[in-house]
Amino acid sequence: LCRQFALLGIGEETFSGKNVVLKPNLVMSKSPEAAATTHPSVLRAAGRLAKRLGAKHVTVAESWGGPYTEALIKNHYKGCGIRDAAEGEGIELNCSAEWDTVEYKEGRKCRSFSIIKPIIDADVIINLPKLKTHSLTGMSAAVKNFFGTVPGIQKFEMHARFPEISDFSEMICDLCEMLCKRSAVISVCDGILGMEGNGPTGGEAKEFGVLLTSRSPFCLDTAAKDILGIDSVTTVDCAVERG
Repeated sequence: LCRQFALLGIGEETFSGKNVVLKPNLVMSKSPEAAATTHPSVLRAAGRLAKRLGAKHVTVAESWGGPYTEALIKNHYKGCGIRDAAEGEGIELNCSAEWDTVEYKEGRKCRSFSIIKPIIDADVIINLPKLKTHSLTGMSAAVKNFFGTVPGIQKFEMHARFPEISDFSEMICDLCEMLCKRSAVISVCDGILGMEGNGPTGGEAKEFGVLLTSRSPFCLDTAAKDILGIDSVTTVDCAVERG
């Protein structure tokens, strides 16, 4: 990870004195061996590197599809191995269920989003997706991972608002673009042990042996798609159409 940051020119100027949020994929409370969630070792490495490069605060924040409460947030961190990964590293775990509405007038499909508070306040977001297939969008990687910034069961409301896969993917691209304009975003995709088949939670673990890092979640996903061997991913198709 240090080498990849250096190759991309990501250094102290990006992190010094900044509020950094680590955004993993913790779609459900599963152990790392299930390959459904970001491996705690990858999160720990990203947090250590941000601290080494001068970050003022490093916080983990995530929201999954179920109820978004303090007790369940803590349970997810424990079940996914994130609590142990952060312990002793100076990495804070966000346990607040606060969120707010963020307007995005440039959105093509969606012009306002409910977003969890730590993401709103972040100077830098280290986006930490898992390399997985996805039954709806084809793939869950960097762009799709930002859906986890929408609080809890409000994700179901977004699915109801955008029932067509093309509209849903356009909304996800709007969300990703908005967050990239608000904060510096670095995406680090954990594809060391990924998932294929009935993802994002019911597939089979597969060793891909890759760690993908990019300043652009859209560019990262074009590489991830090819590694998974998928011809078409709707969010990638939308991003390509946008240029």
